Amino acid sequence: MAYVHPRDYPSTEVNALQAIQMAAALSEITDLEFFIPKTYQNTKNLKKKYDVGESLKIKSMNFQLVPDFILKDIPDYFEKAVAANVQMKAEWRDPSKMKVLFVRDPKELLYWARQKKENPFFRDWVFVFEGHSTIGLLPNKEGSNPVFIAESEDEKRYATEVMECLKAFDIVLCVTQSLANALQLWTNGEVIPYLIRHASPLSRVEQPPDIKFGEKIILGYVGQISQYKGVNVIFEALRYLPEIFEVRVIGGFHKRNSNRDWVDLYKQDLLFSNRIEIRDAVPIGQVAQEIDSCDILIQPASTDIRNTNFEAPLKSFDYMVRGKPIIIADVPCHRELYRDGENGLLYDTTAEDLAKKILTLASNSILASKIACGAWDQSVEYDYLVRANKILSQIEHSLWNSSNRTSSGK
Repeated sequence: MAYVHPRDYPSTEVNALQAIQMAAALSEITDLEFFIPKTYQNTKNLKKKYDVGESLKIKSMNFQLVPDFILKDIPDYFEKAVAANVQMKAEWRDPSKMKVLFVRDPKELLYWARQKKENPFFRDWVFVFEGHSTIGLLPNKEGSNPVFIAESEDEKRYATEVMECLKAFDIVLCVTQSLANALQLWTNGEVIPYLIRHASPLSRVEQPPDIKFGEKIILGYVGQISQYKGVNVIFEALRYLPEIFEVRVIGGFHKRNSNRDWVDLYKQDLLFSNRIEIRDAVPIGQVAQEIDSCDILIQPASTDIRNTNFEAPLKSFDYMVRGKPIIIADVPCHRELYRDGENGLLYDTTAEDLAKKILTLASNSILASKIACGAWDQSVEYDYLVRANKILSQIEHSLWNSSNRTSSGK
Protein backbone atom coordinates (compact mmCIF):
# COMPACT_ATOMS: atom_id res chain seq x y z
CA MET A 1 0.00 0.00 0.00
CA ALA A 2 1.16 3.52 -0.85
CA TYR A 3 -0.24 6.07 1.61
CA VAL A 4 0.36 9.47 0.01
CA HIS A 5 0.00 12.57 2.17
CA PRO A 6 1.05 16.06 0.98
CA ARG A 7 2.18 17.45 4.36
CA ASP A 8 5.71 18.27 5.40
CA TYR A 9 6.83 16.70 8.66
CA PRO A 10 6.95 17.49 11.49
CA SER A 11 3.70 19.45 11.33
CA THR A 12 1.31 20.80 13.94
CA GLU A 13 -1.73 20.20 11.70
CA VAL A 14 -4.27 17.72 13.01
CA ASN A 15 -4.52 15.94 9.67
CA ALA A 16 -0.76 15.34 9.72
CA LEU A 17 -1.09 13.55 13.06
CA GLN A 18 -4.10 11.55 11.88
CA ALA A 19 -2.38 10.53 8.65
CA ILE A 20 0.82 9.24 10.22
CA GLN A 21 -1.09 7.45 13.00
CA MET A 22 -3.34 5.79 10.43
CA ALA A 23 -0.38 4.86 8.24
CA ALA A 24 1.41 3.36 11.24
CA ALA A 25 -1.61 1.21 12.14
CA LEU A 26 -2.00 0.01 8.56
CA SER A 27 1.71 -0.81 8.41
CA GLU A 28 1.23 -3.29 11.27
CA ILE A 29 -1.04 -5.46 9.13
CA THR A 30 0.09 -4.77 5.56
CA ASP A 31 3.20 -3.77 3.62
CA LEU A 32 2.95 0.03 3.47
CA GLU A 33 5.07 3.04 2.53
CA PHE A 34 4.09 6.48 3.82
CA PHE A 35 5.01 9.06 1.16
CA ILE A 36 5.52 12.69 2.23
CA PRO A 37 7.08 15.70 0.44
CA LYS A 38 9.60 16.87 3.04
CA THR A 39 10.92 15.95 6.45
CA TYR A 40 13.01 18.15 8.70
CA GLN A 41 13.81 15.36 11.17
CA ASN A 42 15.33 11.95 10.75
CA THR A 43 12.92 9.03 10.63
CA LYS A 44 13.72 7.82 14.14
CA ASN A 45 12.96 11.19 15.74
CA LEU A 46 9.85 11.63 13.60
CA LYS A 47 8.42 8.32 14.78
CA LYS A 48 9.20 9.22 18.37
CA LYS A 49 7.50 12.60 18.04
CA TYR A 50 4.30 11.05 16.71
CA ASP A 51 4.50 7.97 18.93
CA VAL A 52 4.38 5.46 16.07
CA GLY A 53 6.02 2.06 15.82
CA GLU A 54 9.10 0.93 13.95
CA SER A 55 7.09 -0.97 11.34
CA LEU A 56 6.13 2.25 9.53
CA LYS A 57 8.26 2.93 6.43
CA ILE A 58 8.41 6.69 5.91
CA LYS A 59 9.41 7.68 2.39
CA SER A 60 10.24 11.37 2.11
CA MET A 61 10.70 12.81 -1.37
CA ASN A 62 13.29 15.14 0.25
CA PHE A 63 12.01 18.32 -1.35
CA GLN A 64 13.41 20.22 1.63
CA LEU A 65 16.64 20.10 -0.41
CA VAL A 66 15.05 22.03 -3.28
CA PRO A 67 14.52 25.81 -2.97
CA ASP A 68 10.87 26.82 -2.72
CA PHE A 69 11.24 29.33 -5.58
CA ILE A 70 11.92 26.40 -7.89
CA LEU A 71 9.15 24.18 -6.55
CA LYS A 72 6.45 26.85 -6.83
CA ASP A 73 6.74 26.78 -10.62
CA ILE A 74 6.37 22.97 -10.85
CA PRO A 75 2.74 21.87 -10.57
CA ASP A 76 2.12 18.61 -8.69
CA TYR A 77 5.84 18.11 -8.07
CA PHE A 78 5.25 15.88 -5.04
CA GLU A 79 2.67 13.68 -6.71
CA LYS A 80 4.78 13.33 -9.85
CA ALA A 81 7.75 12.26 -7.73
CA VAL A 82 5.68 9.60 -5.94
CA ALA A 83 4.29 8.29 -9.24
CA ALA A 84 7.80 8.04 -10.69
CA ASN A 85 9.13 6.38 -7.55
CA VAL A 86 6.60 3.55 -7.49
CA GLN A 87 6.89 2.97 -11.24
CA MET A 88 10.64 2.48 -10.96
CA LYS A 89 10.59 -0.04 -8.10
CA ALA A 90 10.28 -3.76 -8.83
CA GLU A 91 7.99 -4.50 -5.88
CA TRP A 92 5.39 -2.05 -7.17
CA ARG A 93 5.54 -3.62 -10.64
CA ASP A 94 4.97 -7.19 -9.43
CA PRO A 95 1.69 -8.31 -11.09
CA SER A 96 1.12 -11.00 -8.45
CA LYS A 97 0.71 -8.43 -5.68
CA MET A 98 -2.37 -6.36 -4.91
CA LYS A 99 -1.39 -2.70 -4.94
CA VAL A 100 -3.37 -0.01 -3.12
CA LEU A 101 -3.14 3.78 -3.18
CA PHE A 102 -4.60 5.51 -0.10
CA VAL A 103 -5.14 9.29 -0.03
CA ARG A 104 -7.24 11.68 2.07
CA ASP A 105 -6.43 15.13 0.71
CA PRO A 106 -8.71 16.66 -1.98
CA LYS A 107 -5.66 17.69 -4.01
CA GLU A 108 -4.53 14.06 -4.06
CA LEU A 109 -8.02 12.96 -5.11
CA LEU A 110 -7.82 15.19 -8.19
CA TYR A 111 -4.29 14.21 -9.22
CA TRP A 112 -4.54 10.46 -8.71
CA ALA A 113 -7.93 10.16 -10.39
CA ARG A 114 -6.26 11.47 -13.54
CA GLN A 115 -3.52 8.87 -13.12
CA LYS A 116 -6.11 6.13 -12.72
CA LYS A 117 -7.75 7.15 -15.98
CA GLU A 118 -4.67 7.98 -18.06
CA ASN A 119 -1.70 5.99 -16.77
CA PRO A 120 -1.84 2.24 -17.62
CA PHE A 121 0.55 1.47 -14.76
CA PHE A 122 -2.17 2.29 -12.19
CA ARG A 123 -5.10 0.61 -13.95
CA ASP A 124 -5.02 -2.52 -11.76
CA TRP A 125 -4.36 -0.64 -8.53
CA VAL A 126 -7.09 -0.22 -5.91
CA PHE A 127 -7.52 3.51 -5.30
CA VAL A 128 -8.95 4.49 -1.90
CA PHE A 129 -10.01 8.02 -0.96
CA GLU A 130 -10.94 8.98 2.60
CA GLY A 131 -13.22 12.02 2.72
CA HIS A 132 -13.16 14.51 5.59
CA SER A 133 -15.45 17.48 6.31
CA THR A 134 -16.88 18.49 2.89
CA ILE A 135 -13.69 17.85 0.82
CA GLY A 136 -13.71 21.50 -0.22
CA LEU A 137 -17.33 21.54 -1.44
CA LEU A 138 -19.83 24.16 -0.27
CA PRO A 139 -22.77 22.60 1.59
CA ASN A 140 -26.28 23.85 0.99
CA LYS A 141 -28.75 24.46 3.81
CA GLU A 142 -29.63 21.33 5.74
CA GLY A 143 -32.28 19.27 3.99
CA SER A 144 -31.84 21.14 0.70
CA ASN A 145 -31.15 19.64 -2.68
CA PRO A 146 -28.59 19.89 -4.18
CA VAL A 147 -26.63 19.08 -1.03
CA PHE A 148 -23.63 21.01 -2.37
CA ILE A 149 -23.77 24.31 -4.23
CA ALA A 150 -21.40 26.08 -6.61
CA GLU A 151 -21.88 29.73 -7.54
CA SER A 152 -18.70 31.03 -9.16
CA GLU A 153 -17.17 29.48 -12.26
CA ASP A 154 -14.21 28.23 -10.20
CA GLU A 155 -16.57 26.58 -7.69
CA LYS A 156 -18.55 24.94 -10.50
CA ARG A 157 -15.36 23.69 -12.14
CA TYR A 158 -14.06 22.28 -8.86
CA ALA A 159 -17.36 20.58 -8.02
CA THR A 160 -17.54 18.95 -11.45
CA GLU A 161 -13.97 17.71 -11.17
CA VAL A 162 -14.48 16.33 -7.64
CA MET A 163 -17.57 14.42 -8.72
CA GLU A 164 -15.77 12.81 -11.68
CA CYS A 165 -12.70 12.00 -9.57
CA LEU A 166 -14.76 10.33 -6.84
CA LYS A 167 -16.25 8.08 -9.52
CA ALA A 168 -12.74 7.15 -10.68
CA PHE A 169 -11.73 5.84 -7.25
CA ASP A 170 -12.50 2.23 -6.37
CA ILE A 171 -13.39 2.94 -2.73
CA VAL A 172 -14.56 6.12 -1.03
CA LEU A 173 -14.50 6.19 2.76
CA CYS A 174 -16.10 8.83 4.97
CA VAL A 175 -15.63 9.58 8.66
CA THR A 176 -19.20 10.83 9.14
CA GLN A 177 -22.47 9.32 7.98
CA SER A 178 -23.67 12.78 6.96
CA LEU A 179 -20.86 13.15 4.40
CA ALA A 180 -21.39 9.60 3.14
CA ASN A 181 -25.10 10.29 2.63
CA ALA A 182 -24.43 13.66 1.00
CA LEU A 183 -21.91 12.28 -1.50
CA GLN A 184 -24.20 9.40 -2.46
CA LEU A 185 -27.14 11.78 -3.00
CA TRP A 186 -25.00 14.35 -4.84
CA THR A 187 -23.65 11.75 -7.29
CA ASN A 188 -27.08 10.16 -7.81
CA GLY A 189 -25.85 6.92 -6.28
CA GLU A 190 -22.85 6.54 -8.59
CA VAL A 191 -20.59 6.86 -5.56
CA ILE A 192 -21.54 4.82 -2.50
CA PRO A 193 -19.15 5.74 0.33
CA TYR A 194 -18.45 3.52 3.32
CA LEU A 195 -18.49 4.88 6.85
CA ILE A 196 -15.41 4.17 8.96
CA ARG A 197 -15.21 6.52 11.92
CA HIS A 198 -12.12 8.17 13.32
CA ALA A 199 -9.99 6.65 16.07
CA SER A 200 -7.92 7.85 18.99
CA PRO A 201 -4.15 7.41 19.28
CA LEU A 202 -4.44 7.52 23.08
CA SER A 203 -4.38 4.46 25.32
CA ARG A 204 -7.77 3.40 26.65
CA VAL A 205 -8.08 3.39 30.45
CA GLU A 206 -8.25 -0.17 31.75
CA GLN A 207 -11.10 0.13 34.26
CA PRO A 208 -14.63 1.55 33.88
CA PRO A 209 -14.62 5.16 35.14
CA ASP A 210 -15.98 6.06 38.58
CA ILE A 211 -16.45 9.82 38.62
CA LYS A 212 -16.02 11.92 41.77
CA PHE A 213 -15.92 15.71 41.81
CA GLY A 214 -13.85 17.85 44.15
CA GLU A 215 -14.34 21.37 45.46
CA LYS A 216 -13.08 22.89 42.20
CA ILE A 217 -14.27 21.58 38.82
CA ILE A 218 -12.18 21.97 35.67
CA LEU A 219 -14.09 22.14 32.40
CA GLY A 220 -11.74 20.95 29.67
CA TYR A 221 -11.44 21.41 25.92
CA VAL A 222 -8.62 20.08 23.75
CA GLY A 223 -8.29 21.20 20.14
CA GLN A 224 -8.33 24.16 17.80
CA ILE A 225 -9.09 27.43 19.59
CA SER A 226 -11.62 29.24 17.44
CA GLN A 227 -15.15 30.56 17.40
CA TYR A 228 -15.71 28.35 14.35
CA LYS A 229 -15.36 25.40 16.74
CA GLY A 230 -17.65 27.03 19.33
CA VAL A 231 -14.98 27.54 22.00
CA ASN A 232 -16.40 30.97 22.82
CA VAL A 233 -19.61 29.27 24.04
CA ILE A 234 -17.59 27.45 26.71
CA PHE A 235 -16.22 30.78 27.96
CA GLU A 236 -19.69 32.35 27.90
CA ALA A 237 -21.06 29.52 30.03
CA LEU A 238 -18.94 30.78 32.94
CA ARG A 239 -21.34 33.74 33.23
CA TYR A 240 -23.96 31.33 34.54
CA LEU A 241 -21.72 29.20 36.75
CA PRO A 242 -20.39 29.70 40.29
CA GLU A 243 -16.70 30.34 40.82
CA ILE A 244 -15.86 26.71 41.59
CA PHE A 245 -15.96 26.14 37.81
CA GLU A 246 -12.93 27.00 35.68
CA VAL A 247 -12.17 26.43 32.00
CA ARG A 248 -8.94 24.89 30.75
CA VAL A 249 -8.28 25.00 26.99
CA ILE A 250 -5.37 23.06 25.52
CA GLY A 251 -4.61 23.76 21.88
CA GLY A 252 -3.55 26.28 19.30
CA PHE A 253 -4.97 28.72 16.79
CA HIS A 254 -5.46 27.81 13.14
CA LYS A 255 -2.56 29.10 11.12
CA ARG A 256 -4.89 30.56 8.46
CA ASN A 257 -7.15 32.22 11.03
CA SER A 258 -5.07 33.09 14.06
CA ASN A 259 -7.23 35.94 15.40
CA ARG A 260 -6.86 35.93 19.18
CA ASP A 261 -8.59 39.20 19.96
CA TRP A 262 -11.81 37.52 21.07
CA VAL A 263 -9.86 35.34 23.53
CA ASP A 264 -8.01 38.36 24.90
CA LEU A 265 -11.33 40.11 25.57
CA TYR A 266 -12.43 37.24 27.78
CA LYS A 267 -9.12 37.12 29.63
CA GLN A 268 -9.25 40.87 30.27
CA ASP A 269 -12.80 40.69 31.66
CA LEU A 270 -12.67 40.53 35.47
CA LEU A 271 -15.48 37.96 35.44
CA PHE A 272 -13.29 35.53 33.49
CA SER A 273 -9.69 36.59 34.10
CA ASN A 274 -8.91 34.05 36.82
CA ARG A 275 -11.21 31.33 35.52
CA ILE A 276 -9.84 30.74 32.02
CA GLU A 277 -6.54 28.97 31.43
CA ILE A 278 -5.08 28.65 27.93
CA ARG A 279 -2.37 26.03 27.50
CA ASP A 280 -0.35 25.50 24.34
CA ALA A 281 -0.86 22.36 22.31
CA VAL A 282 1.22 19.48 23.69
CA PRO A 283 2.93 16.48 22.02
CA ILE A 284 0.69 13.49 21.46
CA GLY A 285 2.37 11.64 24.33
CA GLN A 286 1.09 14.27 26.78
CA VAL A 287 -2.51 14.63 25.57
CA ALA A 288 -3.89 11.86 27.81
CA GLN A 289 -2.40 13.54 30.87
CA GLU A 290 -4.04 16.85 29.93
CA ILE A 291 -7.45 15.22 29.43
CA ASP A 292 -7.13 13.32 32.70
CA SER A 293 -6.44 16.59 34.55
CA CYS A 294 -9.92 17.88 33.65
CA ASP A 295 -13.16 16.88 35.39
CA ILE A 296 -15.70 17.40 32.61
CA LEU A 297 -14.84 17.58 28.90
CA ILE A 298 -16.74 19.77 26.47
CA GLN A 299 -17.31 19.08 22.74
CA PRO A 300 -18.71 22.39 21.43
CA ALA A 301 -19.93 23.46 17.99
CA SER A 302 -20.68 26.68 16.16
CA THR A 303 -23.57 27.44 13.81
CA ASP A 304 -21.54 26.87 10.63
CA ILE A 305 -23.09 23.97 8.72
CA ARG A 306 -19.69 22.49 7.90
CA ASN A 307 -18.91 22.29 11.60
CA THR A 308 -22.36 21.12 12.73
CA ASN A 309 -23.14 18.61 9.98
CA PHE A 310 -19.94 17.34 8.41
CA GLU A 311 -16.97 17.53 10.77
CA ALA A 312 -16.26 14.52 12.96
CA PRO A 313 -15.76 15.60 16.60
CA LEU A 314 -12.14 14.46 16.69
CA LYS A 315 -11.35 15.01 20.35
CA SER A 316 -14.48 13.14 21.39
CA PHE A 317 -12.68 9.90 20.57
CA ASP A 318 -9.85 10.90 22.92
CA TYR A 319 -12.27 11.94 25.67
CA MET A 320 -14.08 8.61 25.36
CA VAL A 321 -11.03 6.36 25.61
CA ARG A 322 -9.90 8.25 28.72
CA GLY A 323 -13.23 7.59 30.45
CA LYS A 324 -14.31 11.19 31.00
CA PRO A 325 -17.86 12.57 31.33
CA ILE A 326 -18.60 14.61 28.20
CA ILE A 327 -21.05 17.42 27.45
CA ILE A 328 -21.73 17.84 23.75
CA ALA A 329 -23.35 20.43 21.49
CA ASP A 330 -26.56 18.94 20.08
CA VAL A 331 -25.78 19.08 16.34
CA PRO A 332 -26.14 16.41 13.62
CA CYS A 333 -22.53 15.22 13.44
CA HIS A 334 -22.41 14.80 17.24
CA ARG A 335 -25.67 12.88 17.32
CA GLU A 336 -23.98 10.25 15.16
CA LEU A 337 -21.85 9.39 18.21
CA TYR A 338 -23.81 10.40 21.27
CA ARG A 339 -27.07 9.40 22.95
CA ASP A 340 -28.26 11.94 25.49
CA GLY A 341 -28.02 10.65 29.04
CA GLU A 342 -26.33 7.40 27.97
CA ASN A 343 -22.82 8.30 26.79
CA GLY A 344 -22.94 12.08 27.12
CA LEU A 345 -25.16 15.06 27.88
CA LEU A 346 -26.33 17.18 24.96
CA TYR A 347 -26.79 20.96 25.17
CA ASP A 348 -28.66 23.13 22.67
CA THR A 349 -25.50 25.07 21.55
CA THR A 350 -26.27 28.06 23.80
CA ALA A 351 -24.07 29.08 26.73
CA GLU A 352 -27.08 29.08 29.08
CA ASP A 353 -27.96 25.48 28.30
CA LEU A 354 -24.33 24.39 28.44
CA ALA A 355 -24.10 25.88 31.97
CA LYS A 356 -27.33 24.12 32.92
CA LYS A 357 -25.98 20.75 31.79
CA ILE A 358 -22.67 21.37 33.58
CA LEU A 359 -24.54 22.02 36.84
CA THR A 360 -26.67 18.90 36.29
CA LEU A 361 -23.60 16.74 35.84
CA ALA A 362 -21.56 18.30 38.64
CA SER A 363 -24.38 17.68 41.13
CA ASN A 364 -24.88 14.04 40.12
CA SER A 365 -21.77 11.86 40.18
CA ILE A 366 -23.89 8.77 39.48
CA LEU A 367 -25.07 10.30 36.18
CA ALA A 368 -21.50 11.47 35.43
CA SER A 369 -20.21 7.93 35.97
CA LYS A 370 -23.01 6.47 33.85
CA ILE A 371 -22.30 8.60 30.78
CA ALA A 372 -18.52 8.26 31.20
CA CYS A 373 -18.91 4.47 31.29
CA GLY A 374 -21.22 4.58 28.27
CA ALA A 375 -18.64 6.51 26.27
CA TRP A 376 -15.79 4.31 27.51
CA ASP A 377 -17.66 1.13 26.54
CA GLN A 378 -18.23 2.53 23.05
CA SER A 379 -14.59 3.60 22.68
CA VAL A 380 -13.33 0.04 22.24
CA GLU A 381 -14.09 0.60 18.54
CA TYR A 382 -12.05 3.79 18.34
CA ASP A 383 -8.59 2.25 18.12
CA TYR A 384 -6.35 2.83 15.11
CA LEU A 385 -5.54 -0.85 14.68
CA VAL A 386 -9.26 -1.70 14.76
CA ARG A 387 -9.81 1.02 12.17
CA ALA A 388 -6.96 -0.29 10.00
CA ASN A 389 -8.51 -3.74 9.96
CA LYS A 390 -11.87 -2.27 8.95
CA ILE A 391 -10.22 -0.46 6.03
CA LEU A 392 -8.45 -3.60 4.82
CA SER A 393 -11.66 -5.62 5.18
CA GLN A 394 -13.47 -3.06 3.04
CA ILE A 395 -10.74 -3.26 0.39
CA GLU A 396 -10.93 -7.07 0.34
CA HIS A 397 -14.73 -6.98 0.24
CA SER A 398 -14.69 -4.57 -2.71
CA LEU A 399 -12.17 -6.72 -4.57
CA TRP A 400 -14.31 -9.82 -3.98
CA ASN A 401 -17.39 -8.01 -5.32
CA SER A 402 -15.43 -6.77 -8.33
CA SER A 403 -14.09 -10.27 -9.04
CA ASN A 404 -17.59 -11.73 -8.85
CA ARG A 405 -18.95 -9.13 -11.25
CA THR A 406 -16.11 -9.83 -13.68
CA SER A 407 -16.55 -13.61 -13.53
CA SER A 408 -20.31 -13.30 -14.07
CA GLY A 409 -19.77 -11.08 -17.09
CA LYS A 410 -21.44 -8.02 -15.58
